[in-house]
Amino acid sequence: MTENPDRFPLLQRLLGRPSRAEIELLAANKAQERRIKALGASLAFLTNTLNSTNDGVMAVHFSSGSKYVNTRFTEMWGQAPDALMAPGQEVALMALHATLVKDGALFIARANELWSSVESEVFDEIEMNDGRILERTITPVVTNGAKVGLTFNFRDVTERSRADRKILFNRLVVENSGPLFWLDPSQQRVVYANKAACEQLHYGIEEFISMKISAIDVDVDAGDESVAELKFGLDPTGTPKHFESRFGCGDGQLIDVAVSVFLAQDEKRAVHVVTFQDITEQKNATEQTQRERATLHALINSIPDPIFYKNLQGRYLGCNDAFAEIFARPVADIVGRSDYQLIDRDWADRVTAVDRNILARREKSASEQWITYKDGRRELFETLKAPFCDNEGGLLGIMGIGRNITQRKKAEDDVRLAKESAEEATRTKS
Repeated sequence: MTENPDRFPLLQRLLGRPSRAEIELLAANKAQERRIKALGASLAFLTNTLNSTNDGVMAVHFSSGSKYVNTRFTEMWGQAPDALMAPGQEVALMALHATLVKDGALFIARANELWSSVESEVFDEIEMNDGRILERTITPVVTNGAKVGLTFNFRDVTERSRADRKILFNRLVVENSGPLFWLDPSQQRVVYANKAACEQLHYGIEEFISMKISAIDVDVDAGDESVAELKFGLDPTGTPKHFESRFGCGDGQLIDVAVSVFLAQDEKRAVHVVTFQDITEQKNATEQTQRERATLHALINSIPDPIFYKNLQGRYLGCNDAFAEIFARPVADIVGRSDYQLIDRDWADRVTAVDRNILARREKSASEQWITYKDGRRELFETLKAPFCDNEGGLLGIMGIGRNITQRKKAEDDVRLAKESAEEATRTKS
């Protein structure tokens, strides 16, 4: 029969063997050591994990006042003195950090507010003195329904913030620029339109988006995609296009537009950016000016008297056919030239002197001049010159009109000679 060795503890000690209780205690201690070692390994893993993150982390325990910060937090905020990391030094630590931010007073006020009132995750942004932007997230630590601490998470969002601001800036620029819209190159449909484009063409944004260019440009045939591609498509080099066209508006109007098209693309997509300007009034004014100019040209050409006008530098701005006949040149060959390029120097000197006097005195001047045509004819002209000005009275140049007085002068001479002959006959009789 085998005896229970624990019934003879003295014998066990004498034999040098541990008792069952001692064995169980030894086993319990080893188990505790294993648990402590596992907790240490887990804590080391957690610490290494927090230190490897790009976010700065600070955890605060309310009851003990203990604080934990990871390596990234220290890099962001600098190494705080050990005294400020001790319990009860939260206000002093906050004051130290406030010296690093752009608005220290706001930083402290916000921290005090969140310290006591935060019940769920909140976040805001902090602008640092060195230009960095930190996103701060504060999360309460809750145990058994009670808030026992706070975790502060700081993320450097400087580049993201700058990118967001750049995007916002670009969007504001685009939204507040002149009329423009984007076309999908493959479908020739509008994928974006800014406010100015919608207002100019009297379309709502919902109506404008997805419209085909053929519904906007009246010169594009809806049944012929090649016309749209020819006008609004670009070559592979992306060279911008500039042309005039006509756009139909949502209210039924038709406007003349100056259009520019260029390519904008990134790794994801490409669009054709269409900018345009309403030139209806400008074009109408240009056409009106051209009609008036044609009428004036026809009018002065119908007058048999030579007519001309020069700028302040003495260069001809225009003339009629009768004036051009004097020089046996077409009108186009006279415009832009000076008298020194058309007549001999002595004559040009005399003409220039008269013109300068007219411009200086702003008075009319009349003179008589014999003109010899290329075919040998000699004609006497009486020329009236006068300064001409713009609507504000600004001096623009000189205009002149000549009258052929050869026959009138001959008739006057005949009358004078007849009168002299009659007077001579009377004296002879007497």
